[in-house]
Amino acid sequence: MCGQPDPGLGERQAQRALELTRAQEAAAAVDSELSKAQRSVQSAVDTRRKAEQGAQRLAGRAGAYRAQEITPREEARSRARADESAVRAKLEAVKARRQELAQVAELEKKEASSSRQAEEAAKAWAAAEGDALQHRKQTAKELSQIFADLVIPMAPDKIRSAVIDPKTLAPKINGRTLKQLARSAGLVSITHTAFHLMVLEAARSMPLVVLPRCQWLDAPLDGLGGGPEGERLANAVLTVCAEVTGSDAQVILTTPQALPAAPQGLHVTEHDSTRPLIPHARPESDDL
Repeated sequence: MCGQPDPGLGERQAQRALELTRAQEAAAAVDSELSKAQRSVQSAVDTRRKAEQGAQRLAGRAGAYRAQEITPREEARSRARADESAVRAKLEAVKARRQELAQVAELEKKEASSSRQAEEAAKAWAAAEGDALQHRKQTAKELSQIFADLVIPMAPDKIRSAVIDPKTLAPKINGRTLKQLARSAGLVSITHTAFHLMVLEAARSMPLVVLPRCQWLDAPLDGLGGGPEGERLANAVLTVCAEVTGSDAQVILTTPQALPAAPQGLHVTEHDSTRPLIPHARPESDDL
């Protein structure tokens, strides 16, 4: 080591002391800034905690507000929508019911109208039925008169009364029907002949009766019997037929019995196997 005095020692020491002081001041300043920073950090932490607490309080308030205000309103709104849907459904049901009631009212009107028409138709039918019955009775009465005028002269000793039944328009002789007269073939034949002549006379004399003016009576003399009695009855039947025919009608009688003297106005044509009533084609050989 050099023992020589150092002229710059003091200055260097002073410089070092100054630098140390500055370093201490800087360290103190840093410590102060660090303390400030720590206080700022702590303040920020406190502020964050307060903010978090405030946020938690606000969240709690918000939840309470939602639970107290919003949720009931949302539930009320949902109920209101459901009630609205139910009311709309009821309204549609009421509209459908009103339409049904309108249809029912219209049907009731139609039913009432149909009932009135049915009553009117029933009255008209009853009136028409009464008129028809009256007309039927009147027609039967007129036919009875014609029938009696025809059939009684055919057998005046056997027939006391002759009428046409208004229900069946069938003839009755002495109050008996043709079925009840079946045992007397002569009376049945006379009745049939007179009935057909009655139709012919009705076509001529009754304006509301539309009947044919041509009659073909087969076997009108069957059952009259033979001898003078049969001849008398046959003459009476043929005489009435000739009188009824006249110039505006035609009556064809076909009978296998031998006729008595033909009354005036009766044209007689005899037929046999050589002269058939209806011609038939005959084979040339009997072997065919």
